[in-house]
Amino acid sequence: MKTIFYMFCILLFTNCKNSVNNYLSEEKTKNTDVKDNTFINASEPFTVNNTKCNWQLCYFKNNSDTIEILELKNYKTQKTLLIDTILCDESKPKFDVNYDFSIDFQDANFDGFDDYVSIFHYQNSRTNNFKIYAFNPKLKNYEFLIEGDDLEIDTINKTVSSSWFSQIDNSATIYHFKNGKIDFYEEKSQGYIQDSEGLQENIYRKIKNEKIVIEKIDTTKME
Repeated sequence: MKTIFYMFCILLFTNCKNSVNNYLSEEKTKNTDVKDNTFINASEPFTVNNTKCNWQLCYFKNNSDTIEILELKNYKTQKTLLIDTILCDESKPKFDVNYDFSIDFQDANFDGFDDYVSIFHYQNSRTNNFKIYAFNPKLKNYEFLIEGDDLEIDTINKTVSSSWFSQIDNSATIYHFKNGKIDFYEEKSQGYIQDSEGLQENIYRKIKNEKIVIEKIDTTKME
């Protein structure tokens, strides 16, 4: 389902790409309203990983959904370095000429380069969704790395964690990095076993090269 959504967003992006380039200002941020329910914006240039860049932005209204498309450009060559798409939170006014381009870059894979970290809070949700695009120093672009919920970056142990909690279960995925790449990751989950009179199932897995190398499953009595 996610693949279909991303393909749809890329098609929408292609339709607005030429319009974004036409409205790009060399001197300052430029905000322009275009045809029905489409909004275009471009940020002032900034430097990340020793490259002068800027953001170009499109919004599309698709029935009840608003889709945000962010494109990171090399400011000099106009080469696309990154494309990010998300469903917008309708609780926040997105058709706003004062869009905040203060987007977070930080070293999320511990290789010394800044990566693009996108954190988004959905309306009526208790968790934050995140996506990380890692900087590729050879290609000078950003490549999708991981996504999840409730991001935690541990710079001491060089791990990135995603976690999910509810009233009946919880889970976490911990990614361990080596030389800027995912070396292995751990999956931990606890959940109530239905019709078990209060038993809880605990699952631990260590996964390397997409193969389970350690798996532990046990049950405990819930307090």
